[in-house]
Amino acid sequence: MCFLNFRFQFAYKSFIWMVLFWATLFSPVIAAEVVDRVVAVVNGEMISLYKLNQRMEPFVAKIKNSGYSLADQRPMLFQLRETKLREITDEKLADQEIERLGIDIRETEVDNAIERFKAANRLNDKSLKESLLLQGMTYEALRDQIRQQLLRVRLVNREVRTKIVVTDEDVEQYYRAHSAEYGAEMRYQLKNILKAIPPEAGTEQNSLKAQIYQELEEIRQAIRTVADFEAAAKVHSDAPNSSDGGEIGTIPLNALSQPIRKAVLELKSGEVSPVIETDQGYQIFQLVDSVQTSGEPLETVREQIREKLYQEQVDQAYGKWLEDLYNNAYIKRLP
Repeated sequence: MCFLNFRFQFAYKSFIWMVLFWATLFSPVIAAEVVDRVVAVVNGEMISLYKLNQRMEPFVAKIKNSGYSLADQRPMLFQLRETKLREITDEKLADQEIERLGIDIRETEVDNAIERFKAANRLNDKSLKESLLLQGMTYEALRDQIRQQLLRVRLVNREVRTKIVVTDEDVEQYYRAHSAEYGAEMRYQLKNILKAIPPEAGTEQNSLKAQIYQELEEIRQAIRTVADFEAAAKVHSDAPNSSDGGEIGTIPLNALSQPIRKAVLELKSGEVSPVIETDQGYQIFQLVDSVQTSGEPLETVREQIREKLYQEQVDQAYGKWLEDLYNNAYIKRLP
């Protein structure tokens, strides 16, 4: 819904919300609204077909110019009508709550919002009024729209935002669960045993290739410990690191090919992978250990995480609050 674009900017930290408003501001405006018929009643207040059509107009044009058949357009237009009618209904409910609670905005607050709007869009008084004139909107109509947006922001601040609390524990849990987002990564200490496949081995059905596979499988089944793996690597591996007991080192997952990566992810410390066919030959891998490297310290991203969680909770709480308003209202839709 229109005013939902501003629900994340209640602290007025930037001019971003004004830019969003600019994107939807200049739709054709007709000063005298003609009510041809009523499509819904919300707690005694009417929603006109004219207002609904005006809200739908830009989207209807896109659907009709999209190349869809008339049969495909019908359900899309029906869904659009339902969505826009619900938007207008929600706005009505919010405006009624504003009036019931006596929420008000001073004219100086509207003035300040317009100044922020002008600054964000590099406009002066003259260029703003020229732009409004081109779109058929008066300066007073602009003030009314901004005033209404500010009222709705204040309503949501009062009814939703003040009731949201994000604890330090919430922040820390999120940080631990999403450590990769902040530069941390898992690294895996691996060992391997490689049995090279000679070119003459040919296809998988070739007896020499099958013999090499079976040999490595028997080695794998005999391994019980890290020491067993190291001993087997020194004796049987064709890899250059065989003398080091098959030690590869501690590496990130993205350094591995997809088949090896998949096998490593399924291992616990000390376990050995199934035999994997790779470009180098048949291989088995042992996971010795896995460690998580540190990324950005929690303290440097704490407030960023808190704000993210806060906005998510506001979104959820606002949706519930608005749904409660809707369910408790007298709403009648007319054909």
